[in-house]
Amino acid sequence: MKAKTIGGIMMLLGTCVGAGMLALPIAAAHEGFIIATALLIICWLTMTFGALNLLEVNLSLPENNNLISMANKTLGKTGKYLTWFVYLLLLYSLMAAYISGSSNIIYAITQAAHIKTPVWINTLIAVIILSSIVYKGVGSVDIVNRFLMSAKFISYIIIVLAIIPFIKINNLNNFNNYTQFNMNINININTIMVMITSFGYAIIIPTLRSYFKSDIKQLKKVVWIGSAIPLIIYILWIAAIQGLIPKLGDHGLLYIAKSQQTNATLMKSINIFIHKPWISIIANIFISICAITSLLGVSLCLTDFIADGCNLNKKLKKHNRFIYLITFTPPTIIVLFAPGIFINALGYAGICCILLLVILPIVMSLSRMHIKKSKTSYTAPGGSILKVIFLIIAIILLSFLFIQK
Repeated sequence: MKAKTIGGIMMLLGTCVGAGMLALPIAAAHEGFIIATALLIICWLTMTFGALNLLEVNLSLPENNNLISMANKTLGKTGKYLTWFVYLLLLYSLMAAYISGSSNIIYAITQAAHIKTPVWINTLIAVIILSSIVYKGVGSVDIVNRFLMSAKFISYIIIVLAIIPFIKINNLNNFNNYTQFNMNINININTIMVMITSFGYAIIIPTLRSYFKSDIKQLKKVVWIGSAIPLIIYILWIAAIQGLIPKLGDHGLLYIAKSQQTNATLMKSINIFIHKPWISIIANIFISICAITSLLGVSLCLTDFIADGCNLNKKLKKHNRFIYLITFTPPTIIVLFAPGIFINALGYAGICCILLLVILPIVMSLSRMHIKKSKTSYTAPGGSILKVIFLIIAIILLSFLFIQK
C-alpha cells in the first residue's frame, strides 16, 4: 500500500476515532453486545454510503469545493444556508461533548490528588489549557496531535489485550432480553445517534479529494479501509468494556451513564474491576487522550469555519481573538449549565451528522443526477433506488428521535 494511501487512511482515522468511542459501550448499555454490534454495522454502512455520495457530488465540481459550496451549486441558496446552520450546530454539539469529556479528566486528576474542586472550575481549566493550544495555530495542534494519536493507538491495543482475561461472558449476555428490542426503541434511537457521530468522518472527504488529486481508486480505498478500521476498533472496545463492567450496580454501565462526570466515572469503574494499577493508569491515559484529540480537532475546524464564514483573518490579533471567543464561549456556557452533557451532546451531534453527512449528500446527488444533470467521474453504488432507500431510512430515524423527544 502506498505511503500516501496510508496517510489518507490515518487522516480519516484521526477524524473518526475520538472521544465518541468512549460513549459507545455506555450508550449501548441497555442493548448489550450483540444488538450494539448489529446497530454499529448498520450505522457504518449508512455513514459510508453517505460519504460515497458526498464524494460523487464533490467529484462533479472543481477541487477545493466544500460542503457549503457543494450545497449552493446543487440545491441553491436555501440549501447553502441550511447547510451552514446544521454544520454550525454539529460543531458546537461536538465541542460541548468534548469540553464535557475533557473537564471529566480534570475532575479525575483533582480527585486523585485529593483536591475537591467545583465542576465549573474543572470545565474552565480544561477550556483554558486546550484553547491555548488551538490559539497558537494549526502547527501547535499538529505537533501535539501527532504525539497523542500515536499514544492513543498504542494504549488502546494494550488496554484491550489486558482487559480480555477479565471479561465475563455473562456481562455480554445478561442485558435486556433481545425479544424486547421494540420496547426499547427510545433508548436504541439515542444509541444510534451516538454511533452515527462516531462515524462522522465524511466531513473530511473534500480535503481527501484535493490531497489525492481526484484519484478515484485511491479515494474509494481510503474510504472503505479507513472506515472499516474504526468499526473493528469500536466493536472490540464495546466488547472489552461491556465484558469487564456489568450493566447494573454501583459502578455499572447504567450508573456511569447517569453520572455528570462520565469519563471520570468510567476511569474509576475500570480501576475497580481490573485490580491492576498499571492497566488502570494506561486506561486513564487512553480516555484522556481521546477527549483531548477530539476537542483539538473539532475546535480547529470550527475556528476555520467561523473565519471563512465571517470573512475574518486569523493572522490579525483582533480578528483572531473574536474567532476564538465565538468558538469556545457557547459550548463552554452549555457545559457549565449542563456538566453531564457528554453523551447527550453526542446524541444531538448524531442528528446533525444524519442531516449533514447522509441526507444532504444523497439529496445533492439526486439533484445533480435528475435536476442539474451534471456529469461526474464517479457514481456511488446502487443508483437512484439505493439512494432513495437510504434517504427514507435516515428520515425514519430522525422521525423516531423527534417522536421520543
